[in-house]
Amino acid sequence: MASAALYAEPVTRLQEAIDLLAQEDLELVPAASLSDDLRGLRSAIERMEAEFSRRLERCDRNQGYAPSGYCSAAGWLNDECRMTRSTAWERVRQARRLAELPATAAAFAAGDVNLAHVSVITRSAEQVGCEALRDAEPILLEAARRLDARQLRYVTAQLRHCLDPDGSLKDANRDYERRHFYLSELLDGMFAIDGMLDAEGGSLLRSALDALMGPPERDDRGPPFMPR
Repeated sequence: MASAALYAEPVTRLQEAIDLLAQEDLELVPAASLSDDLRGLRSAIERMEAEFSRRLERCDRNQGYAPSGYCSAAGWLNDECRMTRSTAWERVRQARRLAELPATAAAFAAGDVNLAHVSVITRSAEQVGCEALRDAEPILLEAARRLDARQLRYVTAQLRHCLDPDGSLKDANRDYERRHFYLSELLDGMFAIDGMLDAEGGSLLRSALDALMGPPERDDRGPPFMPR
């Protein structure tokens, strides 16, 4: 039987590679090449997230957490990986659905889609069913390669509207009933905003704010209140 050290070897080698990166003197690296490094690192991070999900699915399925005294994979992630409970359950949920969506899992492993895309696609699978979503997987993955997760969510919403109109309408009505928006002036003249908008209301507000602020300049480093 292979030793535990043999199974751990790829992860150990990965840690050693990260150590080499951390030891590199960035002042000696041409600034122009750092953008290539960032793209490569981001792709590597997403591929590692995919591998994390792949291994988590097997750990969850075979109760690899049980010898440590835990009752669930999410509980183990919460303590041993310092994830919040909601994040831990979300990762377990994603890993379980990915096992039923091989095309999405393959795109994730290749770095073609990211963790946020996977969250949207697996959530859609739970809404319409994995079997129905598999037929639309090629379309969703092509959209994911071109869009960010927020935009992809609009695509999956349209998919659900086609496949499950009653459920889509029920959720839309629920979101509409939960709307609220408060604007309060404070004693020092500042204003506090609190609220929750449905998809349509939020999109309208975003469009209005975008029109008010205008397009960003090429050297715009972010929102005016972003801390540095």
